[in-house]
Amino acid sequence: MRLTAKILKKPITSALIAIVCGFLVAAVVLAAAGYNPWQAFGALFSGMFARPKYISNVLIKAAPIILTGLSVAFAYKTSLFNIGAEGQYIVSA
Repeated sequence: MRLTAKILKKPITSALIAIVCGFLVAAVVLAAAGYNPWQAFGALFSGMFARPKYISNVLIKAAPIILTGLSVAFAYKTSLFNIGAEGQYIVSA
């Protein structure tokens, strides 16, 4: 097996590639809208990690989305089709 195929089969590698691609798409969209992507990403991360209060706010707001994704992933892993993810998100929020 080729080295690149082995590397891409690791879950952490595919997750990192997805994150990098997401940042690249966001940078292209920001640049097309006339904003500086580096300033936007800098403001995002400095605002998010400036104080412990802000980190807890991010975690509180992200928890329902993370748990909804976990419920959908569990349903798909057990070969079930879950159409109630939106309702689960609304009830948990």
